Amino acid sequence: TFGNLVHRVLSMTERYFDGVIPSPTGTDSTDEELMVHAEETMTKVATELSVCHFRKALDISMTLAQETNKYIDVKAPWKEYKNNPENTGNTLYHCLNVVNALKISLHPYLPFSTEKLNEMLGVNETISEGGWNWSPDQLGPGHKLGAIEPLFKKLDDTVAETEINRLES
Repeated sequence: TFGNLVHRVLSMTERYFDGVIPSPTGTDSTDEELMVHAEETMTKVATELSVCHFRKALDISMTLAQETNKYIDVKAPWKEYKNNPENTGNTLYHCLNVVNALKISLHPYLPFSTEKLNEMLGVNETISEGGWNWSPDQLGPGHKLGAIEPLFKKLDDTVAETEINRLES
């Protein structure tokens, strides 16, 4: 879910806006609800991590990723682009900022992948240097993304079988 979200958002930003974060024009209640959900997620995850409820914190982060994927499906920016590129830009702007929040909330679980994502988002400081600081407009319009590459590699089924056999012996 998270990897799929990252791929969709970064790829569309690269394709439609040359890797530059577009301006949020025509923000509606759905956009605002998504950003509130992201803010609440950051607070809840921080709280759960502080009391060592690691699985609960992970579930909260993954719920935000799922909700953001649903948001993209509803907004359908790939369809909107032909007739209304501003709507596509608005959708991607909000998604990129949620991906930025997820990068922080998932960092304790995926430190290497989230740092790789941090570079793809074009952020110069490491996640550790930036700390648990996120705001809904942290990645502003005109910000240039870094080089985009797959966040995760799909493993062949034989790799999983080999590892299972190795662990069993």
